[in-house]
Amino acid sequence: MDDRALGAPIDAVLTAQPPSFTAQDAARIAHELFGVEGVATAAESERDQTFLIDGDRPSVLKISNAAEDPARLDLEAQAAQWIANVDPAIPVALPWPVPGSADYRGPVRRGGETHYARMYDRLPGRASVDGWTLGDDAVRDWGTMAARVGRGYSSPGSRRSRLAG
Repeated sequence: MDDRALGAPIDAVLTAQPPSFTAQDAARIAHELFGVEGVATAAESERDQTFLIDGDRPSVLKISNAAEDPARLDLEAQAAQWIANVDPAIPVALPWPVPGSADYRGPVRRGGETHYARMYDRLPGRASVDGWTLGDDAVRDWGTMAARVGRGYSSPGSRRSRLAG
């Protein structure tokens, strides 16, 4: 039975339209917020927008959906840092602080809505994989990696309630 049948609300970020920034907008945001000069190329993304930035510091710019809870964005940054600390052998894209700030996200306003831009290290590899093409070894490796990075991690923002009320 799905959550709607149980009366649970659907998270607004799953029904809101993703942002619609252009590659030129992304290059400008990367420069203005993070001081990175480069050309932006859109990459696939589910509910936000992701751009590969090629230039003086290859990186990844993520622009959040306006419906996204900023605490969840902070959780994403904290989780990446946790992985790097708990198991340094795991390659992980680390978030960049906004220069002059301790924050890992900067506001970007458009059409009366606030999105947040976040910059991450760019790691080599493919940007997307179709799950159905993964073999048994890849699925097992994914499970092993999930177990390695989840050891001891806890944050109030990482818990979601399935049912409302």
